[in-house]
Amino acid sequence: RAARALSASRLELPAEIDALNDAFEARGWSDGLPVIPPTEARIARLLDGIGLSHEEVLGVMPPRNGSVTAEKLAANAVMAGAGPLHMPLALAAVRAGLREEFNAGGIGVTTGGGAPLVIVNGPEAGRAGVNGETACFGSGYRANAVVGRTLRLVMRNLGGGIPGAMKRSTQAFPAEYSFCTAEAEARSPWEPLHVELGYKREQSTVSLAGVRSFHQVTDHTADRGEQILETIAGSMRAWGAVSYYYQGRQVEVLVVLCPEHAKEIAAAGYTKAGVKQFLFE
Repeated sequence: RAARALSASRLELPAEIDALNDAFEARGWSDGLPVIPPTEARIARLLDGIGLSHEEVLGVMPPRNGSVTAEKLAANAVMAGAGPLHMPLALAAVRAGLREEFNAGGIGVTTGGGAPLVIVNGPEAGRAGVNGETACFGSGYRANAVVGRTLRLVMRNLGGGIPGAMKRSTQAFPAEYSFCTAEAEARSPWEPLHVELGYKREQSTVSLAGVRSFHQVTDHTADRGEQILETIAGSMRAWGAVSYYYQGRQVEVLVVLCPEHAKEIAAAGYTKAGVKQFLFE
């Protein structure tokens, strides 16, 4: 009985793709993009790839605290367009999103708008095809799109982060569809993120950051690492009262460097810790 209670409900819907997407939209299960029908066969195929039973409970997703089972995760992953290669990363992203310190409920409903950035490290990124090179935050790569979108659909459909209902973003921003990248580890002069966090280089990890906005810093004229860092720091200072608001609540700023700038900064003698200290000061 307990297992049956945790199983997702079964519905019969039109097989014709337009009618099916209309039905999903009418029920509030769609993020606005077309979805793949989450049939039992497709769900089973994804679960086989990660070795989880249908009823295994991964946790509860706030703010509605909906139960996230492996079956429901797989259903949302199918809807997002994921295949077996993407499931280990999608599973890791959702597990990270369920951790209390990530605060998925706050990120999912804040009036300021927020989106989880999924950062993939290790060999699994290459195996799944997650792009960390040119246009790493843009479109054009299935793995980036479906891993980030799976987490967002779980936050929406199981956590209740639906616009106009529990989600109250004043304006929000497009990364809420999907926001996923890999680190270009081979081109970095420093240790990758997961090694910095205490993992081995040969391990694969998924890290999440709750992001409220995206600010691009451009510098085509600096010829020394310190000048590049000053350009970044100058942009951070220009945020004004917003940055003081963040500092008062110990919110972090995530800085992402292109390989060329990272190389110049490292050549000037800066370690990763040195970069952080420079920008903080």
